[in-house]
Amino acid sequence: MKKIIAIVIVVLALAGTAWVVKQNRIKAGEEVAKAAKAKLAPVPVLLTNVTTMTMPVEISTFGSVEPLTTVSVKSQITGILSKVHFSEGQEVQEGTLLFELDSRNPAAALRQVEAALEKDRVQWANANKEAERFAALLTKGFVAQDVHDKAVTDAETLKAMLRADEAAVESARLQLSYCSIRAPVSGRTGNLLIHQGNLVKADDATLVTINQIHPIMVQFVLPQRELARVRDCLEQGGLTLKATPQGGTGLLAVTGVVTFVDNAVNENTGTIQLKARFDNVPAVLWPGQFVKVILQLSKQENAVVIPESAVLFGQQGTYVYLVGLEGTVAPRFVGVDRTVAGLSVIASGLVPGDQIVVDGQIRLKPGSLVKSKTPSTKPESIPAGRP
Repeated sequence: MKKIIAIVIVVLALAGTAWVVKQNRIKAGEEVAKAAKAKLAPVPVLLTNVTTMTMPVEISTFGSVEPLTTVSVKSQITGILSKVHFSEGQEVQEGTLLFELDSRNPAAALRQVEAALEKDRVQWANANKEAERFAALLTKGFVAQDVHDKAVTDAETLKAMLRADEAAVESARLQLSYCSIRAPVSGRTGNLLIHQGNLVKADDATLVTINQIHPIMVQFVLPQRELARVRDCLEQGGLTLKATPQGGTGLLAVTGVVTFVDNAVNENTGTIQLKARFDNVPAVLWPGQFVKVILQLSKQENAVVIPESAVLFGQQGTYVYLVGLEGTVAPRFVGVDRTVAGLSVIASGLVPGDQIVVDGQIRLKPGSLVKSKTPSTKPESIPAGRP
């Protein structure tokens, strides 16, 4: 009896094992079929056609902003700084009163030389009249020649002293005017370096620095291979460019003109220095700021263009996914001449009318079947890799 029970148990175990194996095979088949079906399903991607349009020929580089003029304001006389008439960082106009120094000492010196001038003027007037009297008496023979000559000499001496006094008065007035320090240029003030109540020495420490930012300059360099094109544009009527502060958008771009091309190429770097002038109203550009510079050289008619997002980077170069007649994709290596405002200008590899993938390349491989999808606001990220 025990032997029969054991045989039954073994038979049931084998039957259960066979059933489990069968179920696993069925499940595995379903998974394989599902995978095969998924493999044959088209990948949703965003498609576009290669087109032609007029594109600007531009040179992009980076530059730095520098003020048109930088002035270090110093005192021309020694005195106590009695008053400051501006705030740090304030916009000031040429001639604006910035500082006042204690003027009591220069004012007293001016009064002193004015008094000396008045005294010498009276003495000269008297000596001049006396010389005229002696001249009249000399013609009548009432005085000797030497007496007349002495009177004339005294009058001329006092006249020379009068001119010296007038120069001293002018100098004293100039020294008094130095007590009021005014802005030599229009611009924006920096940090106040010496505060009210301090002793200021003549031509010693800088009181404040003024940067002229309307207009303003941008300095940048270009490779020497671009020199010929730049000079051609300058000779044909000027060269315009746009500058955008780093981190800014196209809305912050300002337009200027090239005003300076250096007279020699830097032998160490193979570059040439240029400067451009910007009105900078309002003050978008700031001294010391780094900016993106785009020089607008000319325009290219019928340029072959595609969206910048369609271009991928692989070990063998730049490529795009080209859609074939059967809806499958294949990598097509392209030559990108330049990229402008999100559009890549294609030099080789594509012709107008070719259909390419713009978004969704991350899920593709050569031979994948694709279908068009509705454009999304957030395109999938595109990793660099080998096609």
